[in-house]
Amino acid sequence: MKNSLKIAVILSFILQMIYLPLIGQTVNVPANFPKYTVTANNSPDDGYFFLAADQMPNKQPGYLIMVDNYGTPVYYRYFNKVLNNFGVQPNGLLSFMGRGTAGAKFYLMDSTFAIVDSVASKTPYAKTDPHDFVALKNGHFVFLANDARTMDMSAYGGKTNATVTGCVVQEQDENKNVVFNWNTWDHFQIGDSYTDLTVSQVDLIHHNSIDVDEDGNFFLISRSLNEVTKIDRLTGNIIWRLGGKNNQFTFTDPTTIFSMPHDFRLLPNGNFTAFDNGNGRNPAYSRAIEYSIDQVNKTVNAVWSYDAGKKIYADNSGSTTRLKTGNTVLGFGYSISNPAILEVHPDSSVAFRLELPDKVASYRTFKSPWKNTLFVPNTNFIDFGLWDGYTTASYLLPVYNKSNKVVTLTSYSTHTDAFTIEETFPIDIPANGQVTLTVDYYPGNIHTGLIKDVLTVNSDINTASLVQRIAMQVQLSGTKTDVTAPQATIPLADKVNISKDTVIFINLSEPVRKPDNTEFTYVNVDMVVTLKKDNAAGENVLFDAVINTDKNRITVTPKSQLADNQTYYVAITGGYEDYSNNSGTAASATFTTTDFTGLANNHGIAEKVYPNPGNGLFTLDFATAAKKSIKVSDLSGRIVFRKNNISGESFRLDLRNFQNGVYFLYIEEAGSGSAQTYKLIKQNAGK
Repeated sequence: MKNSLKIAVILSFILQMIYLPLIGQTVNVPANFPKYTVTANNSPDDGYFFLAADQMPNKQPGYLIMVDNYGTPVYYRYFNKVLNNFGVQPNGLLSFMGRGTAGAKFYLMDSTFAIVDSVASKTPYAKTDPHDFVALKNGHFVFLANDARTMDMSAYGGKTNATVTGCVVQEQDENKNVVFNWNTWDHFQIGDSYTDLTVSQVDLIHHNSIDVDEDGNFFLISRSLNEVTKIDRLTGNIIWRLGGKNNQFTFTDPTTIFSMPHDFRLLPNGNFTAFDNGNGRNPAYSRAIEYSIDQVNKTVNAVWSYDAGKKIYADNSGSTTRLKTGNTVLGFGYSISNPAILEVHPDSSVAFRLELPDKVASYRTFKSPWKNTLFVPNTNFIDFGLWDGYTTASYLLPVYNKSNKVVTLTSYSTHTDAFTIEETFPIDIPANGQVTLTVDYYPGNIHTGLIKDVLTVNSDINTASLVQRIAMQVQLSGTKTDVTAPQATIPLADKVNISKDTVIFINLSEPVRKPDNTEFTYVNVDMVVTLKKDNAAGENVLFDAVINTDKNRITVTPKSQLADNQTYYVAITGGYEDYSNNSGTAASATFTTTDFTGLANNHGIAEKVYPNPGNGLFTLDFATAAKKSIKVSDLSGRIVFRKNNISGESFRLDLRNFQNGVYFLYIEEAGSGSAQTYKLIKQNAGK
């Protein structure tokens, strides 16, 4: 967006800013709120992302969070509990797992975010497992519990008094009566497991996912068995076993067999998705995968997958969620690599990417078009029409309090200077009452014909006992007279020393569309982009292109890594216009790649990376003070370190706790798209 966020806020003495660099938005949040960044926003589906952000590596208490496609938080609440599985249930309620000193429970919240119920396992399986929970439409609850037993494992090379944990699938009715118990001790053998049987605490099953098939029977993932098991809900018999040592199915393509998966889910079309962690795969990488499973003939066919170029590895946890429009949301769980969330289009182009800060992770991630009903506007969309060029247009927006308590509106935010609220905050809405907000439209400082925005109105509570935000949102739009043609610029123009892994940005001076007045999308924006070797007459290079939500940036991603020391030509044709029917003109640029395997010269981003080889503590001296992002991968391509928004002319990269060996350092300069790659050699002193 073109201007900084407009915001009114109280209680600033205990708040600080969170930065979302993609749009330059600044939002007031509590000081311990995770400072995530949104690094891609290319027309993702409508709705909100749900995270349960725990402090890592020891899973300390954290926040439940809902964010929109810009990263604006529309709900958060801090709990003094370890959290996971925050999302919308089939019965229409929200749920999350909270684990404190008294053990784990699943909590249910209504649309005002009030906790209305909780569920835990019942004896003899008193330890609720935190991994998964389903609140069914019929009022029943299905979840997992642990059954730990002290056993002599010497026959397996283990301890004589080992604690060995099995799994229980438990279903309770609406009155919390147990109507189904299924215990892995009755159906699985110890030798079925791939886990280490010689340790004192044996995680024999590591159950992590439970779901219900169309026929009402259960699907259970036993990660330590590398198995999905279908369980008869009436008899408790095993119907079939998929994967692992007792696999009964044939995969039509052996490379699509999952490895230690999470989150096996039934789709409306009868297929299934899973988050395939990929443990033991060489090279290690994680992926979302969709299977068509013939449960009669026992065959499995992978019909879609997304592996992020085999560059992201989450060795535990994670989720795959298919949205109604066909987009897929991947949550990368407790991985040390980023991103935390990816949303991808059906053609695997990236629609959304969110990265959490170091030592913060979310076990699963979901997305849903959820709406709070605590306080609501009389409309979800305001169109101010054409600005007359000199006066402020206003809209009176009633906001209704749907509760029997006073609701205090504490702040609001927008992404541009075009829209403001006249009233002074805080504003109290009486119980079951209403207030009217005056929303003004004055786009004098904005030089485009179409202005779109999102108004977020917050109700914050920041006390010793409760830290919470509940927000409502209204979509805003307006137009103004515009006779200036849109301009395209390509930051990589005339750049050298560009990484072979670079993506290419085409920046537009204002939102654009097709000349027939229809929208550009990830499906059709490729038609106005050209990528070739050498020059305009060169060999075509295959690519995927996406256009961002604000329709003013195109991202071009080559389908395979670019060649070493090669000049490339990129162009946008004149087949676009702004929303005032002004035609855009063509623009082109060339850039040259370089394969960096050592130190850079003074023509690149970094003047020096030293000492290299070194003991793991490397100093990066930059040629400019522009913000940069860095990541480090091992030889398999797995990202082992990432840091965004680095300011200044020097940075200390600490890899001393990593194993000796060869690593690759990638440095990208914000805005310009310039990037470089370095080979790092970590070795102990004297080696």
